[in-house]
Amino acid sequence: MKKILLILLLTICSTPAWADGYNWFMDGGLYFRIISEEDGTAGLSMPYNTAEVPNAVTEANAYLNSLTELYVPATAADISTGRKYKVTTVFNDVICKRAGLERVEFANGIEHIEGLSDCSRLKEITLPESLVSIKGVSQLPELKTLELPYGLAEIGEYTVSETGIRKLVIPSTVLTLGIGAVLNNNELAEINLGNVELFQHHSLGILPAIKRIVFPNTSFEAQYYTLEAQNIEEIWIGDKATDNPAMICSQGIIAGKSLKKVYCARTVPPTITEQNPMFDPACFGGEAHWPDITLYVPVGCKDVYARAYCFKDMKIEEYDFGAGISSAECNANSIQAIPGGIRYVGDAAAPVAVYTTSGTRIALEAMRSSEVMQLPSGIFIVSCNGNNTKVTIR
Repeated sequence: MKKILLILLLTICSTPAWADGYNWFMDGGLYFRIISEEDGTAGLSMPYNTAEVPNAVTEANAYLNSLTELYVPATAADISTGRKYKVTTVFNDVICKRAGLERVEFANGIEHIEGLSDCSRLKEITLPESLVSIKGVSQLPELKTLELPYGLAEIGEYTVSETGIRKLVIPSTVLTLGIGAVLNNNELAEINLGNVELFQHHSLGILPAIKRIVFPNTSFEAQYYTLEAQNIEEIWIGDKATDNPAMICSQGIIAGKSLKKVYCARTVPPTITEQNPMFDPACFGGEAHWPDITLYVPVGCKDVYARAYCFKDMKIEEYDFGAGISSAECNANSIQAIPGGIRYVGDAAAPVAVYTTSGTRIALEAMRSSEVMQLPSGIFIVSCNGNNTKVTIR
């Protein structure tokens, strides 16, 4: 009986880990996991070792580690069956800890990127217009820019974390920022939040270079520790007068003593939630700092803010949120003046030039929809596709 049990245990322990694995194939040195035979879809993945290919993982790592540039194709073929698959996904175990990798490009057709991390020399990432969801872009100190495509629907957990990115535009199609979505980016000085409606906790965590931020005009909720920006000087809760509600956790916007101005374009004060007596309200630099902040509210709304929790303790002044905000049509596109710059909204990218009133050009940039160009305070002429607009930047 003991001998039978011993044989049974040895049989169980020697069962290979890949017995319950997924089907994969190789094409052009890269390995792909079959997602659906019915749909003909696959994803870039790491293989697992089998009896037939005992060194598959070692060979895959050797190839990926030899690359300085990686192109992820839209299709891949399994030569053993002759079938071609659409590549829709990049799994999180492939582009990870590739020390020599400097550039990655994803072909149009790829919809989901689940991870791209810890590549110390990676400087350039080209994302496809087909992208639907992305997460896990982290530990990329040499990455200075990242263009998120219009149409992106989901920015998941820790999407932009520990990078060298200096400017980030959240597409207007993204409605939720996941936990830690934009976290620990020491050089990030400018971020456009698009139309985000839900900021999950730590979604804008530890951003020391941010001096000014503009929350959306749309209704939104900011959970605890949504924003941690100890050096921030101005916070805008919308930039156009609206009655859209906003809910901000009492621990939701963490700022330092440098915060001196809060512009709130809501005609109804935002609701400060979770006023737990066990915790000091840390929002807007903490309760002791509120009297040092000047709060700008829409004309005619001073009295209602003077009765609202948190805001009543600030120095309240009325502000015309419509003054100096001008826009013009630009071949179905528009230029909008916003606090600290201009926003381009259009169906396609377009060249945008900015001139002083004396005619000196100070900026020229190809802008995509929802992208923001920072400008100093003043009056400027903005040219887009032959149409000129005078804007006042506050």
